[in-house]
Amino acid sequence: MFKKLLKDLLGNDEEKKEPQPSANAANNATAHNQHEAEEEEEEEEEEYEDNGYGDDDGNAYDPQTHHGLHYTQAQFDAEVDRRVNEWKADEEDPDDADIRNAKINFGNSLYREWNRNVSESQYMKFNQQYGSTALGYAVFGSTKHDAANPLLEPIHGITLQDYAAASSKMASGVGANQIAKALGVEQPVWEEASTLWISRMQQDNTFTVTNLFGTYFGESAQHPKLGGLAAAQSESGKANLEKLATDRYFYEELCGARQAAYEYGLDGAQWIMENYGIALGDFQNVAVKYMTERNAEWNSNEIMHFQNYQEQKQKEYAAKFAAEQGGNVADDVEF
Repeated sequence: MFKKLLKDLLGNDEEKKEPQPSANAANNATAHNQHEAEEEEEEEEEEYEDNGYGDDDGNAYDPQTHHGLHYTQAQFDAEVDRRVNEWKADEEDPDDADIRNAKINFGNSLYREWNRNVSESQYMKFNQQYGSTALGYAVFGSTKHDAANPLLEPIHGITLQDYAAASSKMASGVGANQIAKALGVEQPVWEEASTLWISRMQQDNTFTVTNLFGTYFGESAQHPKLGGLAAAQSESGKANLEKLATDRYFYEELCGARQAAYEYGLDGAQWIMENYGIALGDFQNVAVKYMTERNAEWNSNEIMHFQNYQEQKQKEYAAKFAAEQGGNVADDVEF
């Protein structure tokens, strides 16, 4: 996704010891300041040592920014800016995209320098957060609801939480008239607000509204007015939905099946509904749950494991659908 820089960002001196962040971020740091930074580092590590954010060197990490706590974010940003400015001095009129990409690459390299024994999962958490922030994008699962953001203001009294929960319920079979009644508005008011919320998401190039919509969509069961609304569901459908939310392998299997169904001209969501009694909205609620957990924990090996499992199941269901349709078009072609 990002351009690679032509220079070696990590340097060639492998014997060089890891620099103290205070010295890197400000070349004129005094021994007194370094001593204070070390004391602060010890206090921060002691405070966070039981939170699961740490590495083999005893360094701890902020659970929100994923930066190491043995330096400040201001120090990190200052060092990245210094390196970017040096790079810009050697480049011929770099455009804004090149500068953003350079900042991301320098930031990722510096993060590894200042967190030598960081796990790959911890690095990926930082990589996602830092890269998205540099590009001006919100990150799913960590986007905060800022009431001062005009794109998040209620529309006709209907908040984004209302709209997301309502969308989830409607995708599970609840009628628009039920939604409007529960929200205390006339149905035409609800329909106009729904249209305008879609427009808001299209206007938002930071994806803040879309990310928050996804979060609130997955929390529809907790909505104070809409949480209790539910369409009729069979007992087997209820059991399958519970299994979907607790059995990751079952979830990945049905994701693969749904995708294979679409590839063979079937309505994947309808196929899930007919065969397992799980409505699209309920399925997507579970998807949001797993996505939130993935972004919070970010285990690269686990992500790849389930991705491979889903692809395997998708191939199996593709073969099933092909057989039901009399085989693939190319099956009888000889070369």
